[in-house]
Amino acid sequence: MIDIIELNSADFDAVTSSGKVFVDFYATWCNPCKMFGKVLEQAARDYDGQSVIAKVDVDKNPELAVKFNINTIPHVVVFSDGNVTYSSPGVMTKPEILEHLK
Repeated sequence: MIDIIELNSADFDAVTSSGKVFVDFYATWCNPCKMFGKVLEQAARDYDGQSVIAKVDVDKNPELAVKFNINTIPHVVVFSDGNVTYSSPGVMTKPEILEHLK
């Protein structure tokens, strides 16, 4: 099990610059985001690896949403050593999440 961390503009670059980082861009008022958040929590409980799972609240960090062209939430962006390797709007299943964490 790993913890899901909350990122903001101050720590985003430092966290995503090395290793694999799975980032969920979301908003607290977004019902699909709430649903996806529960699936993400289940995946984090089942995951035992080196990747980081993180969340970014787009209302509190609009500059990050603009930087990564987040127009629809939830939106997943996967980083590998600071580079975007996957970006897609919408919810994912737990197996899909775990596949992206490999």
